Amino acid sequence: MNTSVMDESRNFINDYRDTFNNAPLVGMNETSAKSVFERYSANGFIIVSPCESYEDNELNIERIREMISLLKSLKYAYMPVYALMETAKEDYMYEKSFVIFNCIHHFNKNNEVGDLQRLFELGVELAEKYNQTTFMFQEPNGKPKCFKKDGTLESECDGVEFNDFTIKYWNDLHHNTMKCKDDEYAFMGCYVNPRPQSLCERMSRDAHGEVFI
Repeated sequence: MNTSVMDESRNFINDYRDTFNNAPLVGMNETSAKSVFERYSANGFIIVSPCESYEDNELNIERIREMISLLKSLKYAYMPVYALMETAKEDYMYEKSFVIFNCIHHFNKNNEVGDLQRLFELGVELAEKYNQTTFMFQEPNGKPKCFKKDGTLESECDGVEFNDFTIKYWNDLHHNTMKCKDDEYAFMGCYVNPRPQSLCERMSRDAHGEVFI
């Protein structure tokens, strides 16, 4: 699962979908990515990872595909996000998670606002299913909060910018779920998939509920 930060052509779309898209990942600090995220996140969202171990990439890919199929069946709009982490050995790896928006996605139709309580319950279910110690939940106009997989509050985040509170989320993920020491990993930034490179790819990703730039 380790991926060199120097591999500028690397994205992870082909892990779960056949595509010729070899464009690099896009930083969340770029205007195009921030604007899309802010538009979809206005009604609330959760962040949760289906991945448990960095050592079993095949299992992680299987879990990612499973989550995408589940979200498609539930009609939730989602955005895969990748946290670039630097290890104490100066290696780099990407932690893969999903932002799941409180947005019911309809292919080629207008989306609708979902049930916020149901979204929170989905976060609890996914954290339990994938053995995650915590997941992040944000209500509209509220502060992001980290909840344990039993649904109880663990902590509240002060940051309101995406990169601010994702630092908290991924640090908690490494410390609690991965059982890593605080000094073993450093958060380097958050990335999303590149834009579709063809109409066919665009329609396929949209049909599955993926939000992209």
